[in-house]
Order: sequence, then C-alpha cells, then structure tokens
Amino acid sequence: MLRYGLYTRKSHDDKKLTEKSTGEQLVECRALAQRDGLRIEWDCEESKSAKYPGQRAHYTQLIRLVERGKIDAILCWHVNRLVRNMEEGGKLVQLLIDGHIKEIRTPHSVYRSGENILAVVIEAASATQHSIDLVNTVKRAARGNFQAGGWNHKAPPGYRNVRDPLNSKRGQIELDSERSPLIRKAWDLFLTGEYSIAAVTEKLEAWGFRNRQSLNRPARPIKYMAVRALFRNPFYAGFVCEHGELVSGRHTAMVTVAEFQQAQRLIDQRSFRATRVHFHPYAGLMKCGYCGQFVTAEVKKLRTGPWEVYHCSDSYNKCTQQGLSMAKVEEQMLRSLDSVTICREALQEGIREIRQGLAQQRAELAARDEQRSRAKAGVESRLQRLTEMWVSGLLSDQARYKSLEATLLSEKEHLTLAVAEDSSSFERAEYNVAAAEFLLRCPKEHLSKAPAQVKRSVANCYGEFIFYGADKRIQFLPHPCLREIVTVLKKKSGSLEPPESSSRSQKQAVFRERLAFGGRNTSGIELTEPFFLALTSEDLTLPPGFELESAALGLQRAT
Repeated sequence: MLRYGLYTRKSHDDKKLTEKSTGEQLVECRALAQRDGLRIEWDCEESKSAKYPGQRAHYTQLIRLVERGKIDAILCWHVNRLVRNMEEGGKLVQLLIDGHIKEIRTPHSVYRSGENILAVVIEAASATQHSIDLVNTVKRAARGNFQAGGWNHKAPPGYRNVRDPLNSKRGQIELDSERSPLIRKAWDLFLTGEYSIAAVTEKLEAWGFRNRQSLNRPARPIKYMAVRALFRNPFYAGFVCEHGELVSGRHTAMVTVAEFQQAQRLIDQRSFRATRVHFHPYAGLMKCGYCGQFVTAEVKKLRTGPWEVYHCSDSYNKCTQQGLSMAKVEEQMLRSLDSVTICREALQEGIREIRQGLAQQRAELAARDEQRSRAKAGVESRLQRLTEMWVSGLLSDQARYKSLEATLLSEKEHLTLAVAEDSSSFERAEYNVAAAEFLLRCPKEHLSKAPAQVKRSVANCYGEFIFYGADKRIQFLPHPCLREIVTVLKKKSGSLEPPESSSRSQKQAVFRERLAFGGRNTSGIELTEPFFLALTSEDLTLPPGFELESAALGLQRAT
C-alpha cells in the first residue's frame, strides 16, 4: 500500500482571488483519501511562493522524505501547488521517472511512475510559464500606471493607499487626514532653517505622530532616517520617481517645487550643531555691518544678575566685539518693524493692479511652458526609440545603452521640474503678494508680548538686520518683496499721503514708511524685472504667529 504525503500550499500574493485556500485544499484532498482508502503518512500546510527554488521549508522536507523512502506517493490539489519553477519541477519529474515517487494524485488526475510523464512535464512547465506571464503582466500594468502619474508602492507618511471608487481593482493615493497636517508642520519647521532633521523628528514624536499600522508592522513613532527620506522624496512636491525617471503624479502635492528644492539645499548645507545651553532668539539673525559675520550672543554673570549681550562673532579677531544688550536689540528691532506702515487705501488699490500685472505675465510665459512641454515629449520619444533599439538588438553595448538612458532621463527630469517650477512660480508670486499685503497692514503692537521664538520668526520674515556694535545701532533692510511693493505703490500713488481728513499722526506714520523703504515719487505702475524676480524667486513665508490671522483674511499657502 502506498504511503502518501499530503501537501497544500497557498502563495502569499494570491489574495484569495485565483487559488483555493489551504483549508479548502485539505478538505478536498482528505475527502479523496477517505473515498479511495489512501494511507496518509505525513501532511503539511504552507503559505509560500513557489516562484523561486529553495524558498519552501515544508516542500523541501517532503522531497527529503521521498528520497529517504519514508513516502512513496504525493497527494495534492494540483501539480502547480508543488512546483512553479523548472529547477524544482525537473527534480520532481526525475524522482517520478526513477521510481522514488510511485504516484502523484490530485482530485482530477493521477500521474504514475513508468507511464507517460509528458502530462506532468506539461503541467510543471505550464505553471512556470503562468508565473512568468503573470510577472510580465503586472510589470506592464505597473509601468503604465507610473507613466500616468500613479504610485505602485506603499504611500509615504502623510498619505494613504485607497481604492478608486470607480474601479475597486485600481489603487490611488490620497492625503491622510490624520497625519498630513503633522507632516506639513514638520516641513514648515524644517524650511525655517532653525530645526535640524533630528529636532523635527523629536517634534513629530512629541506631537504623537505614529506611522500607519500595517499587516506585519504595528503603529510606531517615525525614525530619523525616515524623516530624512521624507524631506528627500519628490513625492511630496507632486512627482513620482522610479528607476531615476521623474513623472508628474496624480496625487495632491503637500509642498511646492520651490519648497522642496529649498529643503534639498538645507539638507546638503546642514552641518553639525552643538546643543544650545541657552536660547538666544536673535543669534544668527543679524550680520555685522563691519565684517559681514553673523552676530552671536552670550550670557555674562554680573553682580546684578545674568546679562545677555549681542556682538559680532569675530572669528578672525579683526572686528569689534562691542555689542548691545538683549533689551536694546529687541527695542530697536520692534521699532524697525513698527515703521513698516502704509496707507490702507493705497495698499488696496496697488495690490489690485499688481495682481492684474501678474495675470498678464502668466499669459506671456505660457508660450515658454508650451515649448518646454514639446521638448519633454521629444525626449520621451527618444527614450522609446532607445528602448526599441535595445530590445531589437540594434544596440548591444549595455554600458552605452545605460549611459544614453541616464542622459535622457536627466534631461527629462530637468524639463519636468522646469515646467512645474514655471507653474508654481506664479502661485508663489500670488501668495507672496497676499502675504506682503497682510504684513504691511497688520498691527504689530502684540509683538512686545509675544514669545521670543515668535519675535524671531516675525523679524526673519520682514527682512534683514545689519548690526553695528560700535555705533550701538541696528539697520533694517526690508524683504525684497516688501521693498519692491512699496516702491511700486509709490510710483502709483505719489507720496502715499493720506486724505486731507486724516490726522497728523496718520500722516507721520505714512512718511515714516518712506524713510524705511525709499523710492521715487512718480506716477504709473508696472511690473519691473526686479519686482517680478522678488515675487517669484523666494517665499515670503508668514511666521507661525500669523497663520490664523492670515487664514481669516483669506490667505492660503500655494501647494
């Protein structure tokens, strides 16, 4: 009487769609054994793919039992449950030919030693070919999805994988309503340049951020290397990247292209910073007017108590170290910020015309975007022809093929980023105009009671400060966007003098602004090149303390 080994298997990637589960296989095989009176000496269940040889421990044990003579027949649901690769398939057939396996029985067929083995060979080869065809089909579908801007992998932090409501077999990416606000806050912190990746990681942990729980991994805090990879991932700027190729994605971008590029510069330029014992809110914010080095701060112990003083870092011992106390620095900074005032009526009228000028500039540069899009289509066509030459054998030098492919992919990436940058530059300009309008008309009286970190953020937002220690003064250089907007408004509104009914104090506030910004008093308004560059070259990011107020005014960050 034959001694049978019962083997059932389910691939880990079957997803219960194409193959019977191991439980169903066991039920059918045991019913067959009871009906035909088969003697089962050993049985097992396995959930492993048979695509590659040597990956299944239970199957290896089954073959060893056959070779030792403890089992001389196999009972399974189908031959493809035993083999899906030719290495293991060839060994199974050889054992059947040599007589080590007397019989392979399934609910539908019986394959015996010494009879026609062609059926077993065909079944094993068919199973192997099915695996190959399935891999090629999946790769082709994944490639098509990627070319259309889809993402074929697990969503990065802040996003989540969902099913398309119109096609349940198709996946898509959407923002994670629970985690995306925290990831956006992490980007905001890092883009200030004041927080390292390690500090942002600590903040995320303090906010209670946890990665999404998966089948094999519980929810847990995000690690340093994951945060670094997050800031390096162009996915957050609206792109998908595979094998060095960059494509505009279908998902919602979390940051602008300019913000992503700024993050790359911060990562590349960031060096080690020692942990601060004392927090000096204005250290590193000002530059020395004599030598150009950054202004530092230190706490000196006096009889009356600790005294915080700011002075030139003087790393070359060639400059003065005379400085100002913390109170004097803050007093002069707040006075400078308070001088940034402008007539509300002139501001409202000028901002309206500036936005009309931006709309005209957008129409003029649409032709350049179209030209770049055509160039990008040409590069994609050349990539396709290069692939066809490689497949057809016209190009057989693999090193040359890889070099040409890398060159074309780099050119395509450059054009893709350029088109995206053109599109986002005007969104950035519109946001900068809105932010500048808010900063020029918002009240600053509450700054005197704000925390030191908020004061630093506000000062950093308004412009640059030049420190003259020997003269005991600080010079204020407004942000280019603010400076150019005020200059343009002066050209439009003359001296920006308020109406005759205005009080003398209001007039003095307006003329104080002229001393801060300068400019000619001429009529007419136009978007000059310096002004346009100031609006599109860098972000006028509102400090954290102003986010809620700006939202009330209808300001939204462009993403």
